[in-house]
Amino acid sequence: MAYRPYGVRMAREVWADGAAYEAYLGSAPGYVSSLAEPDRAELRELLRARVSTGPDGAIRLTARAWAVRGTAPTPPIVSTNAHPRRGPDREDRGVNSMTRALLAALALAVAAVATWWAWLGWDTGYTIDPETGAVSGPYQPWQVAGCVLTLALVAAVAGWRLRPWLVAPVLTVAFTAAWTAHAASTDDSGLWAVGAALVLVGAGLGTTVVSGVAHLIRRRRG
Repeated sequence: MAYRPYGVRMAREVWADGAAYEAYLGSAPGYVSSLAEPDRAELRELLRARVSTGPDGAIRLTARAWAVRGTAPTPPIVSTNAHPRRGPDREDRGVNSMTRALLAALALAVAAVATWWAWLGWDTGYTIDPETGAVSGPYQPWQVAGCVLTLALVAAVAGWRLRPWLVAPVLTVAFTAAWTAHAASTDDSGLWAVGAALVLVGAGLGTTVVSGVAHLIRRRRG
């Protein structure tokens, strides 16, 4: 923004008579008109003595005005495309987030069922000790250990990338449901219900701890 003063030379011929004085001096005529003629004459003589005039008897005045020049900012260019590109609004982001959560839950459920099947689902036989007649099975210790370690690995990887409140419940419910459905169809004693409760508690505690620790480690590192 720039500004500068401008001056204009003006001549006012006010000495010829009082009418000229009253016509040109802006707000002064109102005051001059209110004066009596002797006072008006005295004022005219006082001005003649104090204010310099030109050869023609006129007062030379300079009128000053300030001029300001500025530049307006360039308005933004509005696209005229029929389908302007827009970012996803809040509702779209909410739908995308829910979709990702559902897909993640589905993947976790599949991983839990696959873990159960890989280690436990294929073994349905029981072993009877010929000397004592004790029945054991259907799982061997190495099967149980492998299943626990695999489920813990899945919980750790998922907890590293997802929230523990999603990882632990999905893994627990899916794994317990798979184990329960199989046990209920092969056990006539009804003890499968006790085993299902133990599996539910153990899987819940284990996946919660493992996924929570993995998530906490990632937050501290990141």
